[in-house]
Amino acid sequence: MNRPVCLLLMLLMAGSLSLRAQSPEQRFAAANSDFAYGRYPEAIRGYESLIGSKSLSAPVFFNLANAYFRNGQIGKAIVNYKRALLLAPRDPDLRANLGFTLKNKGLYDSDDGVLDAFARLLPTPWWSLLGTAAVMSSCLLACFIFFKSGVALRLRWCLLPLLLLAALGFGTAWYSVRFYNEVVVTRPEAPLLISPYEKAAEVTRLTDGSILRSARRHGDFWLVSTTDGRRGWISAQDAESVGF
Repeated sequence: MNRPVCLLLMLLMAGSLSLRAQSPEQRFAAANSDFAYGRYPEAIRGYESLIGSKSLSAPVFFNLANAYFRNGQIGKAIVNYKRALLLAPRDPDLRANLGFTLKNKGLYDSDDGVLDAFARLLPTPWWSLLGTAAVMSSCLLACFIFFKSGVALRLRWCLLPLLLLAALGFGTAWYSVRFYNEVVVTRPEAPLLISPYEKAAEVTRLTDGSILRSARRHGDFWLVSTTDGRRGWISAQDAESVGF
């Protein structure tokens, strides 16, 4: 191996080790710097590397979505805005940027009902935690009542509200799982097929950023439904799941 090639390999290895030595905070700051100077592809790679190393947070997904939007990749931007909302469902900046992106491209999101708004008051794991805490409290109170504890007997009226709170927590967690089952088109145009095969007939064609409900996955295809009720299969190469 000649000397220039050896030198190049050594430089590449040194750069790789330097990147690995950086903390997540430093890598996040570097990606933010790339974004601020308009180097959107570099910023995207930086944020994606954080996600790849399991540094998952609402700010990382939010900034990644902004970088994709500035880079003209609308579907990718919507996917990551929605991922950020799963972690920070009440963040007004997230909702504003997602709303602007959808409106700017003439896209529609069905997550605007009363139940959707209520479910987004807390992240899904928090609803599950609320239900679990209520169940445990109910069981503990029931045990004290069974053994005729004086304090528990005076608080027995709390048993029904605790059970209702448990039902609310688990029910809302179950409902909000639907947010993880969304699929977003990430290609400029993608066919919706009648069956999960590349040569299947088309139902329609979908545009970049279209938001779909996913029922299940079969191989490299998602069974989805559109906002206007049409069902079909879309290739996993043409769309990305919001769940992570």
